[in-house]
Amino acid sequence: MLIHYGRYNYHFHNGVFYRPVGGTFVVVAPPLGIHVSVLPPSPFHFRHLGKPYFYYYGAFYVPLNDGGYKVVAPPIGARIDALPDGYEVFKIDDKVYYRLDETYYKATVEENGAVVYEVVKED
Repeated sequence: MLIHYGRYNYHFHNGVFYRPVGGTFVVVAPPLGIHVSVLPPSPFHFRHLGKPYFYYYGAFYVPLNDGGYKVVAPPIGARIDALPDGYEVFKIDDKVYYRLDETYYKATVEENGAVVYEVVKED
């Protein structure tokens, strides 16, 4: 799917955004505010502060009233099931954080033993 947003044309395929650079396409983080008509396959669905969100490959989506979905900033305190490749690991005050694009996460173990990643800060 081709989406024109801002000054660029983005390609959206199976939940991943691409943009032409030089003579090729590179994977990029989606710009905040971009709209897609369909969600990627098998997104992680959750509610945060009563609002529905979908997460897939580093992008957070909210449903739009007229159909489709908008990419939004990661909500602080939200917990997701996994991080995609490309994150960096940081240690601050003996605590481990994960940075993906401009967002910091911390790993948390839930009562059932599952590891989730909580959004703690955005640059």
